Amino acid sequence: MDNKPKLWLYPNKFQASPNHPVKTGTGEFSRQSLKDLVEALKKAPGDELKVRCAAWERTSKKGNPYTFITIELEQEKAPTQVDDDIPF
Repeated sequence: MDNKPKLWLYPNKFQASPNHPVKTGTGEFSRQSLKDLVEALKKAPGDELKVRCAAWERTSKKGNPYTFITIELEQEKAPTQVDDDIPF
């Protein structure tokens, strides 16, 4: 099972001015994904938590366009190891 939080954003049919959101929608966070986010925030050096997002433009079964978004914790990059045993 994929524990990544998921969001579904559809065009805002009620956008009456440029100040209103262009898209609105719903989302799902599993209990485990929320636990992971809370634990990561406890370990974070400040009050913010970096995440990575991915988005796909899709069409629903009813033919409505929407944006599907997943969220995951940003992984720290491992330091590059230097191999001193190379003979040249």
